Amino acid sequence: MLLPADMLSDMSPWSEVPRPSSLRWDALTWDSIAYFYPARLLLGQSLRNGELPLWNPHQMCGTPFLANYQSAVLYPPNWLFGVIPAARAFGILAALHLFALGAFTFLFLRSLSLGRIASTFGAIAFMLSGFAIAWLELPVFLSTGVWLPLALFFINKAHMPTTHRTRYAALAGVALGLSMLGGHPQIAFYVFMAVALYWAYLAIANKQFPWAAILTFGIGLGLAAPQLLPAMELAKLSHRGGAPTAAGYAAYSALAMPWRNLLALLFPSFYSEFCGYVGVLPLIFAFFAFTRKNRQSWFFGGLGVLALLMALGTGINRLFYFWIPGFSHSGSPARALFLFMFSAAVLGGIGLERFLDVKKVRPRRRMFGVMMVGGLATLLLTFGLAFGMWYNPTSRPSEVYPPTTLTDSLKTNDFSRIMPLNDQWSLWTTPNAVLPPNSAGVYGLYDVQGYDAFYPVRYKALLDAVGGRDSCPWENGNMVFARNPESPVYDLLGVRWIVGHDKIRRNPDALPRAFIVHAIEYCEDQEILRRITLGESDLRSVALVDVSKLGKLDAWQRPSTMKPAVRDLVSISGYTNNSVALRIAAAKPGVLVLTDQYYPGWTAKLDGKPVHIERVDYAFRGVVVLPGEHTVTFTYSPQPFKSGLKYAATALIYLIFMGINAFMNAVSRT
Repeated sequence: MLLPADMLSDMSPWSEVPRPSSLRWDALTWDSIAYFYPARLLLGQSLRNGELPLWNPHQMCGTPFLANYQSAVLYPPNWLFGVIPAARAFGILAALHLFALGAFTFLFLRSLSLGRIASTFGAIAFMLSGFAIAWLELPVFLSTGVWLPLALFFINKAHMPTTHRTRYAALAGVALGLSMLGGHPQIAFYVFMAVALYWAYLAIANKQFPWAAILTFGIGLGLAAPQLLPAMELAKLSHRGGAPTAAGYAAYSALAMPWRNLLALLFPSFYSEFCGYVGVLPLIFAFFAFTRKNRQSWFFGGLGVLALLMALGTGINRLFYFWIPGFSHSGSPARALFLFMFSAAVLGGIGLERFLDVKKVRPRRRMFGVMMVGGLATLLLTFGLAFGMWYNPTSRPSEVYPPTTLTDSLKTNDFSRIMPLNDQWSLWTTPNAVLPPNSAGVYGLYDVQGYDAFYPVRYKALLDAVGGRDSCPWENGNMVFARNPESPVYDLLGVRWIVGHDKIRRNPDALPRAFIVHAIEYCEDQEILRRITLGESDLRSVALVDVSKLGKLDAWQRPSTMKPAVRDLVSISGYTNNSVALRIAAAKPGVLVLTDQYYPGWTAKLDGKPVHIERVDYAFRGVVVLPGEHTVTFTYSPQPFKSGLKYAATALIYLIFMGINAFMNAVSRT
């Protein structure tokens, strides 16, 4: 299995399974088993249950799932996780994408009128580059970047005089859309940028306005809209929200590739986030690409230089950081090496074509050149695979989140939550962690901590206040730890089990996931946070609501003709990723509090009729209930997702009609 599951063996509770870890700690590779495996497992389980997972209830008291870009729920190849076991799907999809990367690059180079030998050479160079190999364990890099050469292939075809311009422009849009659905927004931006620059270059070279480019970007953005619009909403409400700042730019620039790491362009043993290795031979042959007037060479030369300057953290990044919406949320500038490596592989292929130009090279010399290049390409293939096998660890299926005594003992049927006691993280050595963030979801548990690229900032603010400091370890701002286990806030969150390294402690004061209160107090937002964290309000009997919402929940004061219950009762009758169903009995008017995160897009019905949801107790959901027995259902159906589906449907309808038209034309010609 293409997963570093062995990294688990030095953490609790998997350290109870006697097997020595053979892996060095790598904080980036860790994401494969810590983030992507739980996410893809949730996706696969949901698809098998006939549900598209829009929400993840297992971490941080519930958090958006589809809106988190790296979940890649709508990326079609990821639906394979709903068919085969998740652990096996990782390796299969990695192999398919690696092959597709080479095949699409080959197609693009052929569209540049290169021969098969040169096209194969360039394709192998990019397929085994640092981008493909160093990020192979983290699937979103490859699933996003793989579509760039295919998009450029279709754009190039659209500019050939004997082809259907709009048809190929639309197909380029499909490739662009798949890239934006692939799961990595930063790499998707680089793909989008390269596609836009290539359209502009060809328009200038051919002296014509690129009207067809509108179709490419329209189709691409339309297909990706169900992913992009929810992601944009979450970004605004997340811990990464806010306008770009000078301090943020300084922190971003600090992550750039140091100039000394330019050596990684030559030595594959330097695989890391700064690995720009594409092979020595492609770099050598790239110089041959500029020995003739080849406009494509100058374009890719310029693109490669631009990407390298971005990766090195030069001032050119300032333009993107401050003027491109959302770019300030991206990771290391070094990831722009993706475009450098692609450009180098293309230039290497063009240069080799020049070296082996059949019109200028005698047959015997050409044969010698073919044999030399074939042999060296074989060495490149062997070398790349050897280093790739060393860099990308594998595991046996039994090592991927095996059952343990601890996880078995924590499984209950009351929807209570757990609180692992983690306080620190590390980038350089294996962290001393117990049930690290996101691992609980693999076992079907509900955790108050979590790990995600984007999550609602209000939840972080709550845990910050409870712990008295930043709930994120300084090494990783995407992790949220729950600290100060004695706080009454964890009673509100329904934390039944506090999990340490040596023992598990049961919290007898934990509230159920849903309960009814019969009083409302309106306060300023920060006052609510203060009273909750200091335990100044009895949240078992009162709901705290922002004063700006005064009157929104007063409907409970209306007279009711229903027979009141003897006492309040609340039971969860159904719980899925996107919905919660409850049966309740209320002795008198009140507010039903559900301690799942409040977030736009959740709707509620009381006995089948829509009712208003309000944010209560700073970060959770509340609805008015009247005396008597009722059913209450909460459903997550975010408007950005529904709007995005309309745009995607429009793009798909256009593509279907385009396909029908192409088929009818083909039939008429025969």
